[in-house]
Amino acid sequence: MSTESAYVSLDTLKTKWYWYFLLGTVLVMLGVLAISYAILTSAVTVMLLGILLLSSGILQFFTAFFDRTWKGFFISVMLAMLNVIIGAWLLIQPLQAAVALTLLISIFLVLSGVFKIIFAFMMKEMVNWWLVLLLGVLSLALGVMIYMHWPVSGLWVIGLYVGIDVLLSGWNMILLSLAARRA
Repeated sequence: MSTESAYVSLDTLKTKWYWYFLLGTVLVMLGVLAISYAILTSAVTVMLLGILLLSSGILQFFTAFFDRTWKGFFISVMLAMLNVIIGAWLLIQPLQAAVALTLLISIFLVLSGVFKIIFAFMMKEMVNWWLVLLLGVLSLALGVMIYMHWPVSGLWVIGLYVGIDVLLSGWNMILLSLAARRA
């Protein structure tokens, strides 16, 4: 199987580059909008996660009752209830949930940064070990900065991250379309 069948072919990119440019432009605008309204973006993102968890919990609950005789019935029902409860909480209290999730993100970044720094020193004989060290220091610093401003940072961090991701995806699409146009 060629890579062209899995992705957009170069010929398609060359002939339809303007559509990718337009998509990239829209994504850049949406990213800027998401960053500008980071608190709203955080709430909406958390609510979407809540919808996913609530929906999967309800489906899991009904699925568990199709065969009540199997060994995993009780665990399946408990997991379904957990998904429903967490999903409902995310929908009912999206900003409180965003604050809680941001604390988890901060803890993850701090621990991830520490582990990357340790790993970098363990592989010091490797060529680019310092890149792992740099990534570890950046992760650690970001986690500490988020934590230092927590709980207020919990209102906007998720929205900022989503906005940055959409913005960078848009720029990527624009640059891809311009490269395809020149090819």
